[in-house]
Amino acid sequence: ERELLLDAFDSGWVVPLGPHVDAFEEEMAAYVGVGHAAALSSGTAALHLAMVILGVEAGDEVWTSTLTFAATANAIHYTGAKPVFIDSERGSWNLDPELLEEALEEASRANRLPKALVPVDLYGQCADYGRIVPLCERYGVALIEDAAEALGADCDGRKAGSFGRIAALSFNGNKLITCGGGGMLLSDDAEIVERARFLATQARDSAPHYQHSTIGYNYRLSNLLAAVGRGQLSHVDERVAARRRHYGHYEEGLSGLPGVAFMPEASWGKSNRWLTCLTIDPERFGCDREAMRLHLAAEDIEARPVWKPMHLQPVFQGQRC
Repeated sequence: ERELLLDAFDSGWVVPLGPHVDAFEEEMAAYVGVGHAAALSSGTAALHLAMVILGVEAGDEVWTSTLTFAATANAIHYTGAKPVFIDSERGSWNLDPELLEEALEEASRANRLPKALVPVDLYGQCADYGRIVPLCERYGVALIEDAAEALGADCDGRKAGSFGRIAALSFNGNKLITCGGGGMLLSDDAEIVERARFLATQARDSAPHYQHSTIGYNYRLSNLLAAVGRGQLSHVDERVAARRRHYGHYEEGLSGLPGVAFMPEASWGKSNRWLTCLTIDPERFGCDREAMRLHLAAEDIEARPVWKPMHLQPVFQGQRC
C-alpha cells in the first residue's frame, strides 16, 4: 500500500482522477466478476447513485432489510423515497425471502410495487439471492445489492457484489479492505457505470466551459485512496481467511456455553465473517447482553450490540415495515 500510495503522490495525480482510480475499478470488477465499476467516496454514495440512476423519486417505495446500518436507509431518503423495512430469517440473519414474496404478492394486487429492493449482505454474508433474484424478476422490481460488508463472500459460487442491476461496496476504515474511506458501484451494464461516473463528478457536460444540465454530486474517489485500495485488494482473500480464523477461534472457545449461539453460515455460500456475531439467551447464560458488554469493556475488550433494526430507529418511526 505504501509503495502504491507514494507512486500516486509522486505522479502528481492526487485528485479524483488518475491511473490508480482506473486500475482499482478494473481490478475490483475482475475480482467480483462483473463488467464495470466506478470508484466513489463511500458505499453510501454508491447506494444513492444506484437509486438515482434507476429512477427512484420522491413518493416511491424502496424496500430493504431492517437489520442493517443506517446508511442503507439514509440513501433511500436522499432521493425522497420511502423505505419499507423487511425482517430477517433466522438461518442467515438476512432479508427473509418468504416475507418478501408475501409482501410482493400483496403489493402487486394493490398496484403498489416498490421501485427497488435493497437487500443487505449482513456482517459479510450474502442474502439468499437464489430466491430473491427470481422474485424481483417476476415482479419487475429493480435489485440493488448492498454488499458494503461482504467483499470476498459468495453465494452459489458468485461473489458478493455481482447480484442485481447495481451493487455497492464500502472501503470504510472498519471494512475487510479499506482506503481509509471510499466505495464502489458495480454493474454489468456499461451505461449505468458511465452514468455513475458522470453524476459523481458534478454532472459536468461535455463542453469547453462549465455547463451542467442535470444535478450532480461530488462522489469520486481520489487517486491517492485508490492506490491504497489496490494494495489492499491484492490481499483480500488472505484477509477473508484471517477473519474466518478469528471467527473459528471464538466459536470453538464459546459455543459450548449455555445460551450462546453464533450467527449461522447460510448453506448457499461462504461468509467473509466481517464481524463475529453471537446471541445470548440471558435465562440460560446467566446474564444479559448488556451486562456482558460492560464486563468485557472493563477488561478493555471491545464488544457492541448488533445493528439496531431500522424499524425501531427514532428517525424512521412511522415507516411501513
